[in-house]
This record gives sequence, structure tokens and C-alpha cells, in this order.
Amino acid sequence: MTKIPITLAAAALIATLSSAKANDTVGEFLRLCNGDRGDAGRVVCRYFTGGVGRQMFFTGAFAKKLRTYADQQTMNIVAACSDAAVTDSAMVQVFRNWATSHPERWGDPAQAGINFALAQTWQCFGLFPLTPESVK
Repeated sequence: MTKIPITLAAAALIATLSSAKANDTVGEFLRLCNGDRGDAGRVVCRYFTGGVGRQMFFTGAFAKKLRTYADQQTMNIVAACSDAAVTDSAMVQVFRNWATSHPERWGDPAQAGINFALAQTWQCFGLFPLTPESVK
């Protein structure tokens, strides 16, 4: 049973990472989301963040069915859960708030920052405080 969540978690990360450019960092992506490259940059930010988020919420729908603590803990970082619909704009704002609060993470991959921000805000299980430091 543990192999399924680990495989799903890996697949979710690979799918979202594959759509990001290798040189996108949290700091670069934050500048993009803040409009440093104009409206086109904001559009890229919105749709990339929304794509990552939708994958996380899809994964969360499956993850909520897991019963063992180990399986839930494995999925906690790649899943997001909410009873209400979450808009792309809300996901972008959550990322911007998180990135602004964590300048020490600006060199990390942008997708990892989006994952941390969304998973921390919309935790499926609330098993542990989800911070970048807790998964180093």
C-alpha cells in the first residue's frame, strides 16, 4: 500500500517539474508574478501556478482516502486539499506571500516554492508544520 502514494507523489512532482525551465528560481518567479516582465509575465505566473495547484488538488483528492499515517505523511508535501474551489489568483497570492516571507529560499526551484506555499496553506492532513526546513 505504501508504494502507491510514493509513486503518485513522485509522478506529481515530475509532471510539474517538467513544465518549469531549469533556471527558474523562487526569486525569479516571484519577480515574474509581481509584474517585472509586464502582463505577459503575470499570465505565465498565473497559469503555471494554477497548473501546479490543480495537480496538487487532484493529488489531494486521492490522498484524502489514505488511512495510514506513513502514507498521509508521504503525500502531505505534494497534495493540497480544500472543500471550496481555489482560484488561480488565490494560489498566486499564496505563493507571492510565501516567497516574500522566505527570501532565504529564493535560490530554490520555483516549482518547489509553489509546492511549499500551497501545501502549507491547504494541508490535507495537518500532520506536521510544513516548512522547507522540515524536509531538508
